[in-house]
Parts: sequence; C-alpha cells; structure tokens
Amino acid sequence: MKFNPGFCRGFLLLMNQRKQLRIGFYCSSTSWGGLEMNVLRHAGWMKERGSEVVLFCVNDSPLYHESKNVHMRVDRVVRNKKYGDRKNARKLAEKVEKHELDVLWIRDNRDMSVTGICKRYLKKRNIVLLYQQAMQLGVNKKDFIHTRRYSKIDIWISPLKFLADQVADKTRFPSERVHIIPLGLDVQKLLYQSIPQTQARFELDLDTDVPMLGIIGRFDPLKGQMFVVNALLELRKKFPNLQLLLVGEKTKGEAEEYFDDLQKTIERYGLSKAVHIRPFMANVGTFYKAVDVFVMASEGETFGMVTIEAMLFGCKIIGTNTSGTPELLDWGEYGELYTPGKIREFCQAYETLMIDEQRAEQKAKNAAKVARERYDHYAECEAIENVIHEELEKKRK
Repeated sequence: MKFNPGFCRGFLLLMNQRKQLRIGFYCSSTSWGGLEMNVLRHAGWMKERGSEVVLFCVNDSPLYHESKNVHMRVDRVVRNKKYGDRKNARKLAEKVEKHELDVLWIRDNRDMSVTGICKRYLKKRNIVLLYQQAMQLGVNKKDFIHTRRYSKIDIWISPLKFLADQVADKTRFPSERVHIIPLGLDVQKLLYQSIPQTQARFELDLDTDVPMLGIIGRFDPLKGQMFVVNALLELRKKFPNLQLLLVGEKTKGEAEEYFDDLQKTIERYGLSKAVHIRPFMANVGTFYKAVDVFVMASEGETFGMVTIEAMLFGCKIIGTNTSGTPELLDWGEYGELYTPGKIREFCQAYETLMIDEQRAEQKAKNAAKVARERYDHYAECEAIENVIHEELEKKRK
C-alpha cells in the first residue's frame, strides 16, 4: 500500500479534534449479576477504544475479583450509603481529582446520591455524571428528593424508548438530557461461537432430529422455566416429539426450592426424557444453535440481552408481551408474543411458527440482521462517546 502523507495528516487531525476521555466507572455493589457484568463489559470496551479507564469498586467484591481477571485498573471504595453519604462522596472527589477524570459513569441508582454529592466537591473540574439506566422506574419519582438526586446527572442513557418514556412520565428530569442508546454485544465474538446444530446437540447430548424449545438464564421463578414446562406438557399433545432445553445455574443460597420443585414437576409430568437441564456454558452459541425456538418467559425483563443474542444467532423467538421484550422484538416483527402466564397464548404462538415456517424463518433472518447492525457494541460505544463529547463541550463554554 502506498504511503499517503496527506491522508495521515488528515487522520491525525481528526483524532486530535477530540480529547482522549478519562472515565471512572463507579459501582459500590457487593453482589454479581447483570448490572455488574455490564459495568465491567463497558469499562473494557471503552478502554479498548482508547479511553483511560479506572474502575471504582468495593474491595473483595465479585466485581473487584473479576476486574483483576481482565487486568482492569482499579481504585477501591467502600459500600456507600444510598442517601447523604458525604464522607464517601468527599473521598470519591479526591480520587476523581487524582485520576483527572472527565466522566463518572454509573449504572446502579443506589450510587446516584454519592456521585451527585461528589460533584459538589469538584467545583473546579467539569466532571460529567453519566447514568446508564438498568432498571424500570416503578412508582412516580417527581418528589423533591428524587428531583434533587437526578439534578446532578448530566447524561441519562435509556437503552429502550419505553424506558425513556418512563423517565418523561415519572420524573422531572429534563428530556434533552435523556438519550436512547441500546446496550451492545460483542457481535463478532459471539458469532465466532456459531457451530452447526448437529454439532451443538452432540456436545449437549441431545437428540438431533426433534424440535427443541430453549431457555437460558439462572433458575428463578421470575425467569419462567416452570411456566414453559407446563406449556410443554400441553404442546406435546399436538407435537409429541417437542423437547425443552434449560440452561443455567441456581443462584447460590437462593431459588434452590424452586429448582427442586421444577425437577419434581418434570418427573411428575413424565417429561424426564423431554426436558434437558444443562449447566451454564461460556460458549453460549452452543445453546442458541442447539434450539429451534428460543423462549423469553420473564415477565419483567427490562432489556433482555439473551433475546438479542437469540436474534443474532437466527433463532425463532417467543417472548412475553411485557417490559422491554416487545420493543426488542419490534412488537412481533422479529418473533411471536404472548401474555405472561397464558399457556393457551403461548401454545398458539408456537403453532404460528410451525404453521408458516417460511414466514418464521424470514422473521428470524430479519432479526439477525437487526441484531448485527443495531446492537453491536461498537455502535453503542461510539454513540455514548459522541454524547459525552457534546456535554464536555457545553461545560467548557
């Protein structure tokens, strides 16, 4: 390739137009779940893109140990109080000054107060406080306390429109500070895990010539495994070869009774040979390629990353018509929807997929295309960077 000095000068000029970001990801959680995983995931992505990143997390917490595994720069904090924690806010301000940060990035609403108070101690630094919404807003939050807490947030990122609409309806937060940016996935890494269905079923010790429903996620009443087992019993009256794959782990110390009840129900229904339980696997592509129809049975899934993964792998999908799932499936364009708890509707959704297989396959192909384009983490990170730079520019004026 011929060296082009003009191109190089232009490229360097473009790169220098934007100051390298210094981002602090703050998370005082002492547990491990989707929220904490996403904090670590986004910190890693922003680091890969050239930002200087530091992760503020509690010493000896699961997030602390996981951050060490991926060589993340860490500064330890303590578990803060939910409200009025001035002591830890002042300490955090000292750390922000030490690292010369431009951005404090939070996902847990518990951390809003301490980071908001921290900003008061940073009068000489134009720090941007970014909140990436992880949960739905339940009750009305237009009261004085919530309004005051939210007032310190510069950028509010909602991953779906329905969540942004909740912010508009239930808070006094300025709409111009709310940005709809979907959560992203490492699309290329996931697609690298794709294997033929015959191989996936061989690895999971499953029959190769039967239709297969599938759920992936921890075993919990809210995830809906019991509902789908009950629906399977009904569906097998018409589709006797239909089977179900359940992949996940029990939450330690929680939901063990539910898991035991689930196994007893499977045995009582005589479904032991039709329902297959496998432990969670790092290579999730094996699960998605093994199933014909992915089921999102959770009633209150804010933003189902597993639904996006199922779309990416080209699965046919049946999802609950509630929370974020309808928007992810574009209200039925990329899968079938049913009312939570309604077995008859669920069965009708499955029959719809079977009756018009060509239409179902086309929906799955369209969903895969959308997942590759809309939910790639490069697009998410670039959109967030643009919003941050715009906010920093406003603060400099």
